[in-house]
Amino acid sequence: MNFLVNLGGKILSHPVGLGPGVCKTVRDVEIAAQSKASFIIHGATTFDERHQNEGVVYHRHLDRRDGSLLHTQNSLGMPNRGRAALKRDMPKMVRITHDAGKLLFENAAGFTPDESAILVELALEGGVDGIEINGGCPNVWVAGVQKPIMSYSPESIEATLNAIERRVGKPAIPVWVKLSPFVTEDLLEPIHSLVTDRTPLFGFEVLERIGGIIATSELCAGVTLTNTLGNTLCLAEDGTPAITYLDGLAGLGGPALKPIALENIRFLRPMLREDQFVIGAGGIMTWRDVADYRAAGADAVYATSGYWEFGNKIFDKILLGAIE
Repeated sequence: MNFLVNLGGKILSHPVGLGPGVCKTVRDVEIAAQSKASFIIHGATTFDERHQNEGVVYHRHLDRRDGSLLHTQNSLGMPNRGRAALKRDMPKMVRITHDAGKLLFENAAGFTPDESAILVELALEGGVDGIEINGGCPNVWVAGVQKPIMSYSPESIEATLNAIERRVGKPAIPVWVKLSPFVTEDLLEPIHSLVTDRTPLFGFEVLERIGGIIATSELCAGVTLTNTLGNTLCLAEDGTPAITYLDGLAGLGGPALKPIALENIRFLRPMLREDQFVIGAGGIMTWRDVADYRAAGADAVYATSGYWEFGNKIFDKILLGAIE
């Protein structure tokens, strides 16, 4: 069976990689490079250094019958060492990854279009193989106010792509956007009409507009679907919030996210050009998950929650299913 995958001119040995959120340092990359992942995504990297949110910020829910992962919830807050560390460490991380026969991508998480453009420029200078623009982690709060999520603003997506193109032109490596989950809000229309005089723009209408922007962009090589689903609540066995930061609000990931991601991919894939790719994310735990994502329209996938739980062994588990 031929597993080779073409992502914007970069050839993967197979379609399963490691997603962002777990490789933040050179040492993290050294460990991940020993896995069977075909690519590693470093980051997310923000313009300035960020520290992890306080309190309990990660929760997992396991099936009591067999111990399988049902979902995760996190509110890490995108801890990372910022642009200075990106500039300093990227060349070394690229060498480590290439020596292991893998590709290294960067997840750039600027809070403004110009910040994203500068992060892209630094990653390019470091020799990275591709750049994923983070469309919006839901776990960044300042003084009790949630940072706007770029994914839900077509204007912000377009402004960010334009800022990147102005600064670096069209790079020889792929640049793409990671989007948050979209769900329809049609059932809320009667409520909207009662409390506001503006016409609401529903979830899939936003995704359709973003699809049009990506499909017509000469810069954007594709899209990742999806990021975590923000503002969810999970409870511990005693009935209190499992996440203590901000009284439990956090991003939902893992297998529970998979059905949403599959539908988002099936919805968006027909809008994109044939040369644009789709990466699936959300609950990649077995080869069956890989097959489902590819059936929905994804070219490749990456695992993050699985890596949090099982480390490099998650790729052994996934790829073993490909040859069974």
